[in-house]
Order: sequence, then structure tokens, then C-alpha cells
Amino acid sequence: MDGAARPREDVRVGPRIATGLSADDSGVASYAEAADRAAHDLGDAPVDLAVVFAGAPNVPDAAAGLAAVRERLGAGALVGCGAQGVVGEGRELEGGGVVVWAASLPGAHVESFHLQAMAAGEGAVAVTGMPDLEETDAVILLVDPYTFPVEPLLAQIGADHPGLPILGGLASAGSGPGGGVLLHGSRLASRGAVGVALSGVDVRSCVSQGARPLGPEMVITAAEGNVIHELASRPALERL
Repeated sequence: MDGAARPREDVRVGPRIATGLSADDSGVASYAEAADRAAHDLGDAPVDLAVVFAGAPNVPDAAAGLAAVRERLGAGALVGCGAQGVVGEGRELEGGGVVVWAASLPGAHVESFHLQAMAAGEGAVAVTGMPDLEETDAVILLVDPYTFPVEPLLAQIGADHPGLPILGGLASAGSGPGGGVLLHGSRLASRGAVGVALSGVDVRSCVSQGARPLGPEMVITAAEGNVIHELASRPALERL
């Protein structure tokens, strides 16, 4: 099912999350292996959300690979994108592979979407496909950087919904404009952005290195190379 996975009566105890990694660049077989690994670790828990990342060598088989993932997981909502490399099961593959991240989220509302940008005259851009974020606890967003103005969108969401966590990044498997791939439900797209709006689930965001934000936001006011001397005009150690 594309779009929304509606809340339902559920006897599951709590959220369960599993990740499956295929280190091979075997096209459809790599997608299937990654999905099987994720399904195995989830046991009999139904999959409400799946996110797929395909390394560049496996992107040409994304359509058939996506079908293989859906067949194995039956995910209520599914998004993904191409990537230069992938991370999963404690490993990082810099040049290929496939990762499937799957979650069973009892009681949550999970709505996937596909955003597209179009000219609106006088240099303005209109975005279509955005869900209602009023009751949303977090958003996952995967963007094709060549066809979608992600910075203005993030600024607008920040103004309309202060403090709403937005997790994700840029699809990077393509060599330039038109070379990327986005996954949404049972379809592929080469333009725009795909994502998921989550509500009724506790989401705690971390940056890519696995660190959790600490304290209020502060501007770096003095630095030398990668060494921070001041935060908000006071010594960094004193601020921390």
C-alpha cells in the first residue's frame, strides 16, 4: 500500500526495528538478501515502515529489487534512495551493497509521500505532495539534490513547525542530474523527494556519527581549522 498506513488494533508490545545488509552487488538478489535479513530479525512482527538504501552498482536493478523487498516484507509504507555506499549491521560499504531498515511500530501513524517542485512564477517554487505535519512527531526525508530545493523547504518547515525533527539526507548514487533514484511504495522516481511522516512514535534523532544533540543551539564564534574556541562568544569548554 502506498501513502498512509492507518492505526489499527494491535497486540504488539512495542516498537521493533531490524536492519538487513547485503554486501554483494548482485542486483535483485542483493535487495532480496537484505530484506530477508531484516525480516528474520523482526520475527513475526508486521512491518509498518521500510527504508531501502541501494549502493550505486545496484541502482540499475532498483525496480525489480523494490518488488523483491515488498514481497518479503509487505511493508505498510516504503521509501528509499540510491547511495554511493551503505551502512548496516555494524559495517560500512563505501562502494555498493544494499541495506533494508524495517520497523514494526504498533499504534503509530505512518504516511509516506513523494514531493515534487514546480515553478510558480516570479522565481517562486511550489511544492506538491506535502502531508499535513500538524500532529507529526518526526519526518524522514530523502532528496534528489538536483531537482528539489531542500533548503527552502527545511526553512519553511522550521518556521511552521518549530522543533520538528527531520531526518534523512541527499540521494547520491547518480553521477549528476537525472542519475539518481528515489523509491516510494511500488514506484521509482528520478525527481523530487520522498519521505515519511511519523506520529504516535517516540523518535530520538542522532547525527550520522551516532552522536545525540546536547543542550541549546549555539553559533561558533571563534575557531581554528577543526578546533572550536568559542561558542556564542564564550570559551567553548565553559559553554559545555
